[in-house]
Amino acid sequence: MDSAVSAAWKDIYRPQAGVVLHPAALGRLPTRQDVVTTARVLACAVAAGSTDYFVAYVRSIVTEQAARGAPPLAMAAVIAALRRYYAEALPPALAALVLSVLDAGLDAVSRPGPDLSGPVAALVAEGSAEPFTGVEALADALLAGEIDKGRRLLRDAVGAGRPCVEVATGLLQPALYTVGHRWQQRRITVAEEHGATAVAAALLAELFADAPRAAPLGRTALIAGVTGNRHALGPHLVADALDVAGWDARFLGGDASVDAVVAEVDRCRPDLLGLSASMPDQVPAMYRIIRQVRRTFGSAGPRIVIGGLATNHMRALWRWIGADGWSPDATTAVALVGG
Repeated sequence: MDSAVSAAWKDIYRPQAGVVLHPAALGRLPTRQDVVTTARVLACAVAAGSTDYFVAYVRSIVTEQAARGAPPLAMAAVIAALRRYYAEALPPALAALVLSVLDAGLDAVSRPGPDLSGPVAALVAEGSAEPFTGVEALADALLAGEIDKGRRLLRDAVGAGRPCVEVATGLLQPALYTVGHRWQQRRITVAEEHGATAVAAALLAELFADAPRAAPLGRTALIAGVTGNRHALGPHLVADALDVAGWDARFLGGDASVDAVVAEVDRCRPDLLGLSASMPDQVPAMYRIIRQVRRTFGSAGPRIVIGGLATNHMRALWRWIGADGWSPDATTAVALVGG
């Protein structure tokens, strides 16, 4: 992969057919990390036999660039450079497979489809819990730092007879997706998004602190955000939901490395390992963690369930990367694993 990255990186900025193209014409300069990430996602997609995964990654990048007013040519340049390299470097049969995935990515750049106008809203609709009324009001409260208003909205939902887990997945989580969508549209700053997330984390802690606990099940769960996933609130919500359902749920945090997850699995020997990826380019890290856990513990290892926004693009992803199941949200996760 290193040779492919180096060759593609040089190729992007080398004049083609004697034509000198200023890099600024690409709209946003491709970085070496863009090439590295795309090559990793490509390798994972080919290994998993999933063109859809690569297309989902491309669309997420194109969407992000479009929200900032930049054309998608940088992504196209990276894919085209990788394509030129692999067309010459690989045996014909393997080249045909790799090039078909890259061509699907190029097609997604030129015809991004409905994901370009609002991927977050589409992902919310795929979850098992329907958003409650008051999602926009809660998003506004989070962004304004109005914790009392947010607390009142959540308590009203609980007071109406809805379980805490449903309130978290049907009201608080969609409100955070709304905040993220506004950031994608450049309607708020990254500082405002981080502030809203901090308020949401405080509200989530309060919500589950008052939740009734089921009798202990005698089972342990380890939940983590994979390397690169610093959005820890989602997997934390899953850990809280399992805790309420009677599990001994342990949250490793976000941005967990392969070594950290394997070491913690070895230490606490969980019955369940839950992994979360928020963006498609984090799926290769998820795949590496799963592969290492399988190699290290074999049949004595935990059941592995994946989730996160990135996995909601492809519901069959869990099969392709060797997991045992997939859940779009905490409510479904509890039902899936029992409790």
